[in-house]
Amino acid sequence: TRIPPYRPGMWVKIKQFDSRESNVGADLSGKVRRVKSLTCSITSPDQQFAVWRVHFEDGRCLEWHMIERNATDQEIRTAQSR
Repeated sequence: TRIPPYRPGMWVKIKQFDSRESNVGADLSGKVRRVKSLTCSITSPDQQFAVWRVHFEDGRCLEWHMIERNATDQEIRTAQSR
């Protein structure tokens, strides 16, 4: 599996999820979060490949492909002021 380009302390923007999707991270859709850590694991017996997860400072986590990109300076300032 490819190691995600995100590292602890970085700010990232979550992908925008379609409101009709019952997605695990739907409530994080489009938000900016700070990365706390990364883990790689296999969580079910039939899973063939390990999955990278990005853990955020607020205790949430998502699979790394659900992250759109690094956050811009403006997005980071906005997220910090909330």
